Amino acid sequence: RLRLRVSAMSAEMLDAGVNMVYKLINDGNSYTWAPGGGLPFSEKVTIDIPNVPGFNLKYRIIGPQGGFIKHIEERAGIRVFLRGRGSGFIEGALGREMEETMFLYLASRDRESLELA
Repeated sequence: RLRLRVSAMSAEMLDAGVNMVYKLINDGNSYTWAPGGGLPFSEKVTIDIPNVPGFNLKYRIIGPQGGFIKHIEERAGIRVFLRGRGSGFIEGALGREMEETMFLYLASRDRESLELA
């Protein structure tokens, strides 16, 4: 017998979480929150650099007009997402940034492309 406890900050988030659990049980597919979640291979790269005033860590990672991220995506054929504290990305279910340290989420159709990135 398996017992799961799902908790959330709002009724909408709770319903979404419960629906994800039912989908996982019924479909047998894994669920990931990231937009690239439909891609079978993924990796999370934590950016363990303090974001000090005047340094603008987010800009130094994504580059001018997102150029650094676009270059990686085009060269390796993967999707790259910047998430976490300081990323500026508002998580739909949370309505705010994630509290964890900023990270890059890499998603790919194959392991080789992911390793190239």
